[in-house]
Amino acid sequence: MLSRAGILLSWSIALLALLGIAVDLPVQGASLIGCSLNLPERAPESDLYKIACEERSDGLKLVYTNAKWSNLEPRPGQYNLKNMDFKNFETLGFKVLLTIQTIDTPHRTLPSDLMDVPFDSPVMQARFDALLKAIAAKLRPNVCWVSLGNEVDVYLSKHESELEPYAKFVERGRDVLRLQCPQLAVGVTTTNGGARDRPGIAARLNRKMDVVCMNYYPLEASWRARPVFGLDADFALMIQTAGTKPLLLQEYGCPADPSISSEDLQAAYVDGLFRNLKKYGDRVAGANWFLYCDFNSAFVNELIGYYLKGSKYVETPNFRAYLSSMGLKRANGTARKSWEVFRTRARAWSAQ
Repeated sequence: MLSRAGILLSWSIALLALLGIAVDLPVQGASLIGCSLNLPERAPESDLYKIACEERSDGLKLVYTNAKWSNLEPRPGQYNLKNMDFKNFETLGFKVLLTIQTIDTPHRTLPSDLMDVPFDSPVMQARFDALLKAIAAKLRPNVCWVSLGNEVDVYLSKHESELEPYAKFVERGRDVLRLQCPQLAVGVTTTNGGARDRPGIAARLNRKMDVVCMNYYPLEASWRARPVFGLDADFALMIQTAGTKPLLLQEYGCPADPSISSEDLQAAYVDGLFRNLKKYGDRVAGANWFLYCDFNSAFVNELIGYYLKGSKYVETPNFRAYLSSMGLKRANGTARKSWEVFRTRARAWSAQ
């Protein structure tokens, strides 16, 4: 299943520049809850501050952000890490999940000079070691989790010979980060579909990780949302895949477009999330709902171009409907049914 690539960092950057007010934290349930921040159409950047404060008042405490390695190291040995300081998130009491995308769903997202270099190459390893050390020097204690790739099972299922080199590559990356920041839990993000259809990939990747990171979208191959009665079995499989390690849901979401889903079904998946968090307790470290509001049509066009680049697949109306209707709110900022359901459940969760 495809994911949204590299889209959260710019919003987080803007938010970091705007936030600076301390907020008293509510008592939190075992699992931390988040909702990916973005802006409605034509809203000023200053509204990110209001959205963040709204999320905190509803008991949310998890922030997810990401960056591609290619953007973090635009030229060999020269880093663009100005957005790795999460001080203001720390001031507000947010815990941060940072995903460094070495693979992002169907693509390698590496510096251009490394794009065709094997993952087990000494050059690749040395460059990644150096990048991670530079990032680690900037991380604050509120950065609790780092994932070293996004939905990597999608790419690796098409490039099976790269699985073992990549697994060793991220294991080495995990060791480098833990040596610099012993408090970090390091993982690599796969899909819930991968846990079902390609369990061997997830098992190999997670063998030496500290946390099992997954994205969950209940979609058929046609991009239609599945009935919610399958959620409990899906959740049980994710918990089984995590084994003795905590599960961290980097992205959890359901579209609402009536051609492939409905507002009622999206709201049911919100309810189902909190039901399963209660069931599994501290076996789930956190869950981040994706997304606050729908993407605008121009950004959806960008995403479609990104995902289909170099692919044999063509755009379908269902794929566009999926990417266009992930929000608890519509692109213009008006609320869907799921919005109040999410806020009500999050408030109750934080009051436990």
